Amino acid sequence: MSVGPYWWPDPEKPDGLPYIRRDGKVNPERNDYDNTGLAHTASDSHTLALAWYYTEDPRYAEHAAKLLRTWFLHPETRMNPHLNYGQAIPHGKGESKQHNNHGTYYDTQVACFALFTGQREIATLVLSTSGKNRIASQLLADGSQPHELERTRSWDYSVMNLQGMFNLATLGQHAGVDLWSYQSETQTGMRRALDWMLPFASAEQEWTHQQISPFEPGKLAPLLRRASLAYNEPAYEKALNRSMSPKSLAAASFQLEFPANP
Repeated sequence: MSVGPYWWPDPEKPDGLPYIRRDGKVNPERNDYDNTGLAHTASDSHTLALAWYYTEDPRYAEHAAKLLRTWFLHPETRMNPHLNYGQAIPHGKGESKQHNNHGTYYDTQVACFALFTGQREIATLVLSTSGKNRIASQLLADGSQPHELERTRSWDYSVMNLQGMFNLATLGQHAGVDLWSYQSETQTGMRRALDWMLPFASAEQEWTHQQISPFEPGKLAPLLRRASLAYNEPAYEKALNRSMSPKSLAAASFQLEFPANP
């Protein structure tokens, strides 16, 4: 069971029900349920997979597999996927029509699952329409993301949504769909979206949109690394080094996922 992160008891009701939404403010109640366990399972499996990739030590792969089997597969311990207590809105396919991060990550999940299960035709169909349905529909001509800028954590959501677009482009590489160079009728695309955010990460401009949590320029760093590789553009790598301290950069996990060109 998981609790929606931004849903809180209504202080005007004796029992607090129904819950009310406070955008960008996470209800700590969610940590009392299975959200924390799932987060640890995903994070630990990811770390172990990277450890196996770089060391080829089978112990890391074996333990990652053990964690995943324990959470998802073994009858005695698995989290039953009946969704009786799942976090959802009825008729969830409506998310596919959303022109914000919800729609972006809907496509990302469908394409990822389709590729993983060998349903390449489904992945290709989704990815071939993602340029128009996700990139073109969400970016203004200057590259800004108006739907994410409306949020109370506008920087975080702008980064997160652009990350989703980058993930779509990476998946596209496995399905013969080029989203890295996609441009809309207004000549905008993911690269322009990144360039729009770059001055704020480099402290050349001040972020003036609402951001109720601390503004962290380093959150853009993984995307700058991925862009430097995808577009063969050293300027993004230089900007990355300006957005994070040397100590933080050295400890960043994306260094293992997306190592810099030598």
